[in-house]
Amino acid sequence: QKAGTPSDQCPLVLAAGGISDGRGVAAALSLGCDGVSMGTRFFASHQSIGRSEQKQAIVDANADSAIRTRVFDLLNNASSANPWPPPYDSAGALHNETSRAWHNRPEALEQIIQAHGSDGEVIQGYKQHSGNPSVTAVWMGQGVSDVLGIDDADAIVRRVNDEACEAIERVRGFVTQ
Repeated sequence: QKAGTPSDQCPLVLAAGGISDGRGVAAALSLGCDGVSMGTRFFASHQSIGRSEQKQAIVDANADSAIRTRVFDLLNNASSANPWPPPYDSAGALHNETSRAWHNRPEALEQIIQAHGSDGEVIQGYKQHSGNPSVTAVWMGQGVSDVLGIDDADAIVRRVNDEACEAIERVRGFVTQ
């Protein structure tokens, strides 16, 4: 192990958000990050526990399809023993029927949930559509535009590594010592 490798540094700095390919990895590394987190890219992998319809929705989406909203966490928290606390109760997701209905009025949704709990019509209706990407949460971020298929995680890692190496090598020619 060489001095200055990520394992010698504490804390590690990971870039997250909008990174789906090797170019993003190369950019993050060039900015001093130790690595990256690629949630959307790996959600659309064969090894992900997501449903096939959700994975396909990611492949079919573009950056304009994603929205940062509290709606899905409010709905999921209503019947969860471990709800996401503020200010962490929002996430990037596919903008669908549910987010269109509630995104601009989360307070109204909160009032309905408080009044009726997890047995209420809104929560029960949401649960009935579990896995349906036009209704339930499909977690995704701005990097969704670069997700072109559902692949094996191993293939994603190898491709991203190759792309990052190519990007770094391409930039190396612009710098002289």
